Amino acid sequence: MLKTLRYLDGKQRWQCLVVLAFVVVQVWLDLTLPDYMANITTLAETAGSSLYAILWQGLMMVLCALSSMVATVAATYYGNKVAAGLAATLRQEVFDHALDLSKADVDQMGAASLVNRCTNDITQIQTLVSMGLSAIIKAPIMVVWAVVKIMGYGWQWTCATVVAAITLCIVLGVTMSIAVPRYQRIQGLTDGSGLTLFSQMIVFSNYAIQIIMSFMLLSMVFILYPRAQVSAGRVMEVIERTPQIQDGPGVETTDEKGTVEFRNVSFSYPDDGARALDGVSFRAEPGQTVAFIGATGSGKTTLVQLVDRLFDATSGQVLVDGHDVREYTSTQLHQRIGYVPQTTTLFAGTVASNVSYGNAGHEVTHDEFMRSCPTYQKIVSSQLSKEEIAHA
Repeated sequence: MLKTLRYLDGKQRWQCLVVLAFVVVQVWLDLTLPDYMANITTLAETAGSSLYAILWQGLMMVLCALSSMVATVAATYYGNKVAAGLAATLRQEVFDHALDLSKADVDQMGAASLVNRCTNDITQIQTLVSMGLSAIIKAPIMVVWAVVKIMGYGWQWTCATVVAAITLCIVLGVTMSIAVPRYQRIQGLTDGSGLTLFSQMIVFSNYAIQIIMSFMLLSMVFILYPRAQVSAGRVMEVIERTPQIQDGPGVETTDEKGTVEFRNVSFSYPDDGARALDGVSFRAEPGQTVAFIGATGSGKTTLVQLVDRLFDATSGQVLVDGHDVREYTSTQLHQRIGYVPQTTTLFAGTVASNVSYGNAGHEVTHDEFMRSCPTYQKIVSSQLSKEEIAHA
């Protein structure tokens, strides 16, 4: 899980500091509320206290509550921005790296698994970061700060809080079952108690509730963490995977153009010792049409996939334009080849954008598009019959 956090950029790291600042303000305001509550209790029980003094303390409580709400919203907002930014970065990393994987890598991991890692797994990470960022920062600050403030009211309150906090860390459920009856006993002590003890009980009770709520918030994070940890491992498996097929050094110039040649090529799939191709040799010149005929499973598709390096030949050489395909970078090789798979795919967009897809990503002009698709031009100009259009 920690490996995924390395992909936080500089802006997102600053946003984490902003979340920290707002959480600290929120904790300070939340822990200030019990002090005002104790002051109100003291004023209400003290003879001669003015109504103005009580209302002033109440007004300060309202301001603290509203300010805490603003700080909470701000911390949540920036926490969500960090989570969304990290998710976008991870999706881009997984997508880019998936494009670099060889056909063998994709077959080994599974196309459906790659899609799931790029969507659902990253969503799990985003959910944990979104909900956990504020909680992970807030809980320890809240606990430590609350304990420090309780220490000012006597060692008895401090010891009780520390024991409760340790117990909460071990087993939250058992702690809750123990805390409820103890809180009832503390509440019962208010009958007949002195003013100082009563006000201290109010402060202690509120601080104790803050500590318990902090641990409950952390428990929600712990529930999300295992699933996000597994998802993070699956995502990093894709990002850190080294493709079986690496780019070559690159080819500056070629003496030939439009030639494909196989020289004693043999090929076996990684998980199968039997040879799908054995000693294949041929040469296709520019303008020639070469057909490979054979039964299903005879290696026709495998042979074509060796040309654009979906797989690498086990032995022998595959040459395009007079150079071994392993000498080209993937971009150079793919710019020289037009590969039409058995299963046709039309990408979302226009016909022009689909035609441009094979032009190294550059949008073709209208004239280039019409020259490359004379059939489409005839359809637009209604020069074909319905039967011819259907056939086209």
